[in-house]
Amino acid sequence: MSVLELVLVILLVATLLCLFGLLIRRPAAASPSDAVLAALSDLGALKSHVETVSNQQSALNQSLSMVQTAVQGVETKVLESSAGVRDAIGKDLSDARVAMERLKADAEERRRMEEDVQASARRIETVLLGSRTRGAAGENILQDAFRQFPAEMIDMNFRVNGKVVEYALVLANGKRLPIDSKWPSPELLDRLSDGLQEPGKETTLVQEIERVLRLKVREVKQYIDPAATLGFAVAAVPDPVFNACRRAHLEAYREGVILMPYSMTIPYVLALFRLHLQYAKSIDLENLEGYLQQIDDNVASLDRLLENSIARGSTMIQNAFTDAKRNLGQMRGALAAMRAVPQAALGQEPEIDRVEEQPDLQLLISRRA
Repeated sequence: MSVLELVLVILLVATLLCLFGLLIRRPAAASPSDAVLAALSDLGALKSHVETVSNQQSALNQSLSMVQTAVQGVETKVLESSAGVRDAIGKDLSDARVAMERLKADAEERRRMEEDVQASARRIETVLLGSRTRGAAGENILQDAFRQFPAEMIDMNFRVNGKVVEYALVLANGKRLPIDSKWPSPELLDRLSDGLQEPGKETTLVQEIERVLRLKVREVKQYIDPAATLGFAVAAVPDPVFNACRRAHLEAYREGVILMPYSMTIPYVLALFRLHLQYAKSIDLENLEGYLQQIDDNVASLDRLLENSIARGSTMIQNAFTDAKRNLGQMRGALAAMRAVPQAALGQEPEIDRVEEQPDLQLLISRRA
């Protein structure tokens, strides 16, 4: 029994007691049956009212049950939704944490790569510039490029005058062009890059560089041998050194050494080789000059012999003397013509094939004829 039903029962009992009290107090004139009927009528109305209230109570209980069920459903959905949101937020946080770890790993990998690149750059600098003691590794600056040359066009570690030069260009006449690429003072490059930003230090650094270049030129000059090489050699130096020096170019040229920056050495060597092929002769001009000088000396000796010995002979030799003098004049004319051959031959087609040098005078004259 609910509280409402209990209250209704109490009210009903209280009503009955009131009616009973009224019946006792009423005068005897009134009929007992009428009072009973009125009480019964009131009791029926009260009962109907109680039933109505009870029905409303039941409906209210049902509504409360439905509301409670709905509230429980909403609460369940809210809990489920909050759990989903919590899971989604947790997943996002986990993904963010993973992304942060990846970023850290990428940053660490990038840092290692930068360190490797810096280390590689330092190793390359060591290879390009050489060691700090003798610059032996700097000899490899042109090695990769010269490896692409035909084997008969370049000599590696060519020995001349008891010394070894790193590279020697083989020319059409069989002679070599010595090429040295060592740079013994890589620390000057570091100082040079810093000193160019401070004008006060630039002059001192340039003087130091030119002092080192003078020592370098003396070393390269030892690779020149007229019997096996050209009359000059090439000294390849780092580009900043070449750009910084002022008078070293001219001083080196006077010593028979051509200073070249690393970046221009290969083009210069190829251009020189091409020009040498274009203007090379079947007989080396230097050897030809030697042969001509030898002929000139012999002609002068023969002339003195004729003047001092044969001219003082008998009259029978006078005719021979005249003929010999005429022949000498012709030979001198031939010598003058032969000396003019190098200048006249510059406009002719290049003759690339090598010809063995012949000291025989008759073979030399027959070739020029």
